[in-house]
Amino acid sequence: MGQRMVSVMLALAGVVLMGALALLGYNVCRAAQSGPGWRRRLVGAGLSLLGLFGVAPAATAAEAPAKLVAADGKPLADSPEWKALDAAWREAGEVASGKRGPYPFDAAGKKRLLEAVATAGKDAEALQARGLLSEAEAGLLKQDLAVLVAGVQMKRPSEMKLATCYAPMPYAPAQDGLRRLAARLPLLEKLAAGERVQPDAARRVLGCIEQDLALLSGKEGAPPLSAADRAKAAEVRKAVAAHVARIRAALRE
Repeated sequence: MGQRMVSVMLALAGVVLMGALALLGYNVCRAAQSGPGWRRRLVGAGLSLLGLFGVAPAATAAEAPAKLVAADGKPLADSPEWKALDAAWREAGEVASGKRGPYPFDAAGKKRLLEAVATAGKDAEALQARGLLSEAEAGLLKQDLAVLVAGVQMKRPSEMKLATCYAPMPYAPAQDGLRRLAARLPLLEKLAAGERVQPDAARRVLGCIEQDLALLSGKEGAPPLSAADRAKAAEVRKAVAAHVARIRAALRE
């Protein structure tokens, strides 16, 4: 089967998929820009085929994405759960980044910090249950807290300063960044597609996401990705960057 015939069949399949999505109430144009890669490719091919015949999907008000705006952040900021989560996050972030040095705590301090970060995950769930965080915001926070746990675990307590039986962890920042962004993408898409975003929570998760975007773009001097990962990285980075831009725009208004 020739390449041209394959392209035509894919385009026809895309048109069929567009019709099914429209019947289910999906925004066809948005489906070409977000969601699974196979869906974006098929819908994009379908749109291109329709474009050749001068046909474009109707852009109704119901299909238009809702305007994303920043919610009133005061109820969240004033809640005891958020204050505890934020304090644990700040301390764990300083430890994991190395800001507090190679031996940032003793054994008791390490245990206390890990317990505080674990409690922060439960605080995120409690805030979601109270309606102060959306499911996407709570989920993204919990994913980043898990990364902080790993960073804290890697730091040795002061009692281990003279220990030599220590095997360093493999260092693959770009691959780790790709894995984290791919895991965050479904929740990030859901957050960007919503109507309101909590400023404090969004700034927390966007900071981590933007660091990983920088890793994948080579701005942090990380070793390059393997050839097998580059195509996936480009696709993930493009989708993530679009959602981040929408959320940042809401925070600026």
